[in-house]
Amino acid sequence: MSVQLLFPFMGLALLAVLVVAVIRLVSARGLRAEAAGADLAAVEQWTTLWRWIGIAVGATLAIGALNAQQVGLGRLAMSAPAIAGCAVLLAIMLGELTIRRPKAERRTATLLTRTIADLLPRVRTWIASLGVVLLGTLLLVGVLTASPDDMGRAGRALTASCLFDLPGGESTMQTNTNGPYPGSFYAIPAALAMIATICCAVVAGRAIRDRANPDAGHTAYDTGLRRDAMSRVVSAVGATAYGTAAPIAFVMATALTSNDCLSGGDFFAGMLVVAGLISLVVAAVLLANVLLPRKVDKASSDTMASVRASR
Repeated sequence: MSVQLLFPFMGLALLAVLVVAVIRLVSARGLRAEAAGADLAAVEQWTTLWRWIGIAVGATLAIGALNAQQVGLGRLAMSAPAIAGCAVLLAIMLGELTIRRPKAERRTATLLTRTIADLLPRVRTWIASLGVVLLGTLLLVGVLTASPDDMGRAGRALTASCLFDLPGGESTMQTNTNGPYPGSFYAIPAALAMIATICCAVVAGRAIRDRANPDAGHTAYDTGLRRDAMSRVVSAVGATAYGTAAPIAFVMATALTSNDCLSGGDFFAGMLVVAGLISLVVAAVLLANVLLPRKVDKASSDTMASVRASR
């Protein structure tokens, strides 16, 4: 499957995300002003800046990797989604770790005990975890079933042997080797990038949990910011896993259907294509969560407005 065929769909998806983002920004403009104090607004702006730096850097690196098809015989291209996801998570982590202290001389704090489990979006965490498991399974299967290619490069081809019938009732042993195939040659760089992505996500999650609340008077908004940040971290991990699993599944399916000595190859190739298509859809949905601006809770805005009215 050619990567160029996916570009129109990716363009439409990004256009839809842009439209929703503009609508959400316009509708939430007044609510943000009411619900957030100056210190929390600064925190939100700072983390948003770093997130978009990561998105810009990640997109640039991914495009560069996809265009460098001949570098490493496609290693960079196969790992492009993982490279992009790692860049985004690294930027989110740096943004959380470098949040500036509030300018006010007098600060307040709450006795609320936070845990990462309380901030994690449960359903999205399960979805992202399944993506990591799917990617790990594909990489493991690729490593275990791959063989050297015709130049002796380990883990880059799929080899199978079978009996080929000849005229006169005789048969001969035939060996077919075809690639590229996501064995260790491609799996190791993708796995390392995914591991780095998960490590950045863990550090970012701990920073989100542990950072101080600069304004105890806006606890609800602060909690919302933390949960939103954690949701984006989980979504970025999931989008990276599914986005990396999809091309690997397609490449494996192509190799299976191209090898005439494999019995049942078409069946498994069909399963891989379905898994790849589902992975693309899930990755797009999770990526939208990373890109879209936060939806401000109207209830928190109404609460702050009533508090000010009662003073």
